[in-house]
Amino acid sequence: EAVSGHIINYWLAKQEPDTRLIEFALQNHRLRPNSESSLLLLKAYMKLGQKELAQTILKKILQTPWRGPEIERLVAELGVGTTTESVTASSH
Repeated sequence: EAVSGHIINYWLAKQEPDTRLIEFALQNHRLRPNSESSLLLLKAYMKLGQKELAQTILKKILQTPWRGPEIERLVAELGVGTTTESVTASSH
């Protein structure tokens, strides 16, 4: 299970994403339904130009107390909600 997160990050870093990126990100999210796997799924959607799906995932993340600089950046980039009312939490 943990390996899938590493594979997803590897594919996200590549200029041309692997065609299995979304498949692995969805599987990872089903196996580990937490904010970290949600963030990887959001990034996969963004990498493949699926902004509306990325926004949907970000809205779900914003319903949790999980925050950090990356979440703040994504809120600004995707134009979703606000994070000012949220508690900052670690990513682990």
